[in-house]
Amino acid sequence: MSDSNPNYKLYYQRRLPHYQPHNGVFFLTFRLAFSLPASFQDAFSSYKKKLLQSEQFRKQSSSDETSRKYAKLLFAHYDHSLCTISGPLNLSDSEILGPLIKQEIERNDNDLYCLYCYTIMPNHVHLLLKPIQKEQKSVSLADIVKTIKGRSARSINQIFGTSGPVWAREYYDYWVRDEQEFNNIIDYIRYNPVKAKLVKEAKDWPWTWLRKDLQ
Repeated sequence: MSDSNPNYKLYYQRRLPHYQPHNGVFFLTFRLAFSLPASFQDAFSSYKKKLLQSEQFRKQSSSDETSRKYAKLLFAHYDHSLCTISGPLNLSDSEILGPLIKQEIERNDNDLYCLYCYTIMPNHVHLLLKPIQKEQKSVSLADIVKTIKGRSARSINQIFGTSGPVWAREYYDYWVRDEQEFNNIIDYIRYNPVKAKLVKEAKDWPWTWLRKDLQ
């Protein structure tokens, strides 16, 4: 199918690769703008190198299954490490930022995407969603992220009397291939605050949302 939306691209790459098949469901993650410590970057590079050199990957061909597994392991390590870093703001602040980010995510539901689940962590956000099509025009993931980031950044700068970037430019996206992955990612999102030791039980984190028919 040809797509008349000039912002939609099946594949493009900046610092991370982005792949958006039509009618796909996607796991998205974006974080606040701050410099990652050298120790974080060194540890992540070391983990990546060990993963590629491991027996598990040297014995397998470069199949889609291997690529998916590699992407998941890398991201899980990255996300776990990210939870240990303090950002310039606390997005889960219950007085100001938590409600603001929540509003910006939910206002686009049924307009830009069908929203399944999300959680707002102190320095990053996870979402599971399906971009909608308007008059046979695909809504691009880049436009979705740009909309959420843009509106929230303007509000945050206005509230705090600041200027400049609030969010890191790049974001992570992962195409969900099947129902099992869909359910696994929902569990990952819901239990992210527990793994980060922000709460003891997933239900106690106020900034996680799951669509009613999935509860």
